[in-house]
Amino acid sequence: ASDVEGIASAVLSENGEIFFLRPGASEFQRASVAAMQHNNLISPLKGSDFPKV
Repeated sequence: ASDVEGIASAVLSENGEIFFLRPGASEFQRASVAAMQHNNLISPLKGSDFPKV
């Protein structure tokens, strides 16, 4: 099993960061798909009212 098993929803930023809900939708996970990881990125969900209830 891996962290990406069961991903139902994800957002990919232009900087190569992927934000996804962990199984059960209990928390967000952040991973890098870029060659270098950036620690100063702003979440693409910042300022949004996600998830809408």
